[in-house]
Amino acid sequence: MSVDIDGRRGPQVLERTRTAWRRIANAGPFRGRPSDGGPCSLLDPARRVVPYSGRDAELAELLAWCRDPHPVQVRLTTGPGGVGKTRLGVEAARRLDRSGWRCLWIRPGDDDLGAVLSAGTPATRKVFVVVDDAASRTDLAKLLAHLRSSASGRLRVLLLSRTGREWWHRLRWASDLWAGRDVRTSTTHLAPPYDQDEQELVTTAAQVFARRLGGAARQLAVRRSAERPSPLDLHAAALVAVLEGGAATPAADPAPVIVDPSRAVTALLDRERERWTAEAARAGLPTDDVEDAVAAAMLLGTESDDAAREALRRTAPVLATDAGVTWLRGLGGSAGDVGAALPHRMVEQHVARRLAATPWLADGWAHGLPAATAHRAAAILCHAQIDPPSASRRAPVEAVLRRLADDLPPDPDALGGLLGLLPQHPAPPGGLPEVLTARILELDSTPATWADALTHRTRALWVLGRHQEALQPASEAVAAWRTVAAEDPERYGRCLARALSGLGTVRNSLGRHVDALGALTEALVILRACPPREQVWNEPELAAVLRAASSTYASLGRYAESEETGLEEVAVLRRLVRRDPVQYEAQLARALIGSGTDVDRGRPAEALEAVTEGLDLWRRLARRYAVDVEPQLAFALSLRSYALAELGRLEEAVVAETEALEMRRHLAAAEPERYDWELALSLAQLGAHLSGLGRAQHAYALESEALATRRRLARQNPRAYAYMLASSLSNLGVTCSRLGRYTEALPLEQEAVAIRRDLAAEAPERYDQHLARSLSNLGVRYADLGKPEHAVEPTREAVEILRRLAADDPERHRADLASACTNLGATYADLGRVTEAAELLRESIGLLRDLAARCPARFRPDLARACSTCASLLVTLGLTDEAVEHATEAVAIRHDLVALHGARYREDLDLSLAVLAEACGTRSTPVAPARSR
Repeated sequence: MSVDIDGRRGPQVLERTRTAWRRIANAGPFRGRPSDGGPCSLLDPARRVVPYSGRDAELAELLAWCRDPHPVQVRLTTGPGGVGKTRLGVEAARRLDRSGWRCLWIRPGDDDLGAVLSAGTPATRKVFVVVDDAASRTDLAKLLAHLRSSASGRLRVLLLSRTGREWWHRLRWASDLWAGRDVRTSTTHLAPPYDQDEQELVTTAAQVFARRLGGAARQLAVRRSAERPSPLDLHAAALVAVLEGGAATPAADPAPVIVDPSRAVTALLDRERERWTAEAARAGLPTDDVEDAVAAAMLLGTESDDAAREALRRTAPVLATDAGVTWLRGLGGSAGDVGAALPHRMVEQHVARRLAATPWLADGWAHGLPAATAHRAAAILCHAQIDPPSASRRAPVEAVLRRLADDLPPDPDALGGLLGLLPQHPAPPGGLPEVLTARILELDSTPATWADALTHRTRALWVLGRHQEALQPASEAVAAWRTVAAEDPERYGRCLARALSGLGTVRNSLGRHVDALGALTEALVILRACPPREQVWNEPELAAVLRAASSTYASLGRYAESEETGLEEVAVLRRLVRRDPVQYEAQLARALIGSGTDVDRGRPAEALEAVTEGLDLWRRLARRYAVDVEPQLAFALSLRSYALAELGRLEEAVVAETEALEMRRHLAAAEPERYDWELALSLAQLGAHLSGLGRAQHAYALESEALATRRRLARQNPRAYAYMLASSLSNLGVTCSRLGRYTEALPLEQEAVAIRRDLAAEAPERYDQHLARSLSNLGVRYADLGKPEHAVEPTREAVEILRRLAADDPERHRADLASACTNLGATYADLGRVTEAAELLRESIGLLRDLAARCPARFRPDLARACSTCASLLVTLGLTDEAVEHATEAVAIRHDLVALHGARYREDLDLSLAVLAEACGTRSTPVAPARSR
């Protein structure tokens, strides 16, 4: 059978495919892989130089997957570079070949492979296809559809990639492979083996390499590290030792050589650079730009069309002649591709290093490339961000991708393919998705491609903070996907759910919380109604919808539902991380930190645990990937600081917030319009912590700076910043009171109350709690000025609000209610209403005892204050036994506090001792009541 694919004849391409596959091994049906141009090719997993080991369980599971009788199955296997994905596919193919399977291996450089459908001849009932580095293929959707149409029996497709990202999710609607209902889809992740014997792997590899290179293996010892090395790192370490040792024998050099797997790939690449230069010199070529020429060839290939060859010549003068091109091809051996002769990580590291050293390198080749070549180059650049060497972190990858996006042909599939390579979390900086989506929407596209571009444009504009502008494409995306999904709900339903999630997120950002919840609820209904076989596709969308729903519930003051959806999101993301950590670890970090945003819900210890896990994950991501996560780190540090403060661990809270403040000063200096509000947040929060530690003068300076910033922001956008302004006013008022500046403190709290009354009138479920706090503080400000009669009304109103709130959600509001009761009791005591005062203090003590049992560091000081004040009142009422009980409890607590914190609580202890003496009858002068500030 001869089939035309994109204007080419099938049997010709099929023969090239068969030949390529037969080159992948040295035994069985795959003999005769040609040699290449350097010793690093010994690391090529397809050559099987080192014996296969350490993946028996994964191999057995893969073979069982193939034996399953279901006719068509597709699996995505992810894993870091060098972990063994390709080797696993090779070993599975060797075994399946012996069982009568037709095995096809599709490498990144293989083109025109639509004709593999010819492999499905009537005599071939079982076909196993490995697509290596699947993300680098622009024709993957069509390729999968062709495989399906050619399969006459059992078809297994194994896609190998570092991560799924968007290209993987696009396949579900972009490829007709899934047009039917009988395709099973799964994802797995390959990590460095936990039980690998690193010493044995290095020793075995060194012996094999020494035999191949004509030397003798040396005695090696592996340097241990905190990170588990991949098999590639261990094999590279063995190869470095063999190359550096030459023909040395163990007898001549008995001492073991220490090998460092973490540096091995870099060391091999350094040797390769020396080889390239030496080969160029032997060919009589200039050597100044050899490394740039090789980097360009790695990106563009050496067998490309005329445009790519011209781009190579523009990149480096050494390639201006046919002799230079011949030299370049010779570096790759008989394969003619220097990139194919090296492990992918070495290719990516070299390209990234050259871009960092010569940012203008891309200008020579980024224009006029065919779509497939440009996509391959973009894939290499994106991979360099996934497993970046430390020296490549400054590589201007984003700028190069932007040039590619600007110069890609007006083809929706090509532009969408580049969009699919980009990470979603954290989103790429610089607006690259906006550029790509804008270009796609200018073209005639299929309805699904058009709808997908609208969905991504919504997110791109939202990430850039252009929320109002994002509303139109969000609405249009929902309408477009409704039309497409009506034809095939199972195939396109999750796309509609994603669009609804985008619309809900934008509406929530614009304050349209009820409308947002409506869109998100519909999205959840769609996703939850999908059959279990769609779980692999639905769970990523479900996580995103749950995140948006949790935020919207919080905006509506429905905190229990917000917490419930947030916890479900974390559970879903933990499952996704196990399957594809590169794609989902950042989302999990964001979700963990988001679960700590509402520390006020009454469980700060749980919030602290989640935030700390998220913060640690962000720190690991910042070390591992070439992305800037400083804003996320600062946000996580602030939440950790807040949770620590709620637990009474103020010294630790100051350390965390100080680090956040340093980051935010740096961010705000570069982009004030974007980060000033976050800078004010850290200033205000650090000021509050220092004020609580008695460092009021330092706190006053920080809180004054925060207030000035928030006043300016509130003038520009009152709706967005009124809440923050009120918080700064109230916090500064407390600090002024602690400094004895009572006349300055009162108008600050009065202004805060006025703002919070307006907010609570509009959204009581969200702002009533904050209004009650300001009212209670206002009562204290009046009492400071000796006006207890003015303090009664605001403090009593605060107690009434908090009693109502605590009836519905006690854990969230008990602490505020206890504080307000203490303050109102102290005010009544000042006015001589001792019986009412004592009753309020008893209520406060009951609440605080329960709170202190859960969080002693945070609430024992407040409990001691309430007990001491109540004891003094009870003495006045003649209830000396109860007074002694409360006074004794206060003294015991404050003794412990003095032992822990020294002079900070000495005055409070003296006060409680005086109250105890009064209760015991040795003192007759009442002690002034203490308030919660």
